[in-house]
Amino acid sequence: MAKSNITVKVEGLDKLLRSLDKQRDEVKFLVSAELRDSASAMEEGAALAAPVDHGFLKAGITSKEENDLSFVVNSAAEYSAYVEFGTLSSVKIPPGLEDVAAQFKGAGIRHGKGMRPRSFFFPQLDKERPKLIKKLKKVLGAK
Repeated sequence: MAKSNITVKVEGLDKLLRSLDKQRDEVKFLVSAELRDSASAMEEGAALAAPVDHGFLKAGITSKEENDLSFVVNSAAEYSAYVEFGTLSSVKIPPGLEDVAAQFKGAGIRHGKGMRPRSFFFPQLDKERPKLIKKLKKVLGAK
C-alpha cells in the first residue's frame, strides 16, 4: 500500500493564537483591577469601621498587591484580633473564622471579664465578597 501524506493548513492560526494571548492578558488585567478595587474597598471599610482611641488601629489597616492576582488587606496593630473577636468570656467568633481566631487564643493579657468584640475587619470581607464575585463573573462572561 502506498504511503499517503495528508497536509492540512490552517490559515490565520498564528493570528488566532496571538489574539488569544492578547485576550488572556486583557482578562488578567481586568481581573487584577477588580481585585485591586475590592482590596481597596475592604481597606477603606475596615478603617472607617475601626474603633478609634489613639488611631493606631485605624492607621495600621492597609492593602497591598503581592502580584497581579493576589492582594492582601492587613490590620497591623498587634491587638487587632482582640478588638475583632473580643476577649475572655466576651469572645464572639463568626462561623468560618474559627481557625483565624484560634491563632490568638490565650495569647493576650487577662483582665476582668474581657472586652466585647468590635468587629471592623471581617465584616468588610462579607460585604465585599458578593460584589467581587459579581464583577468577576461579568469580566469572565459567566452567569
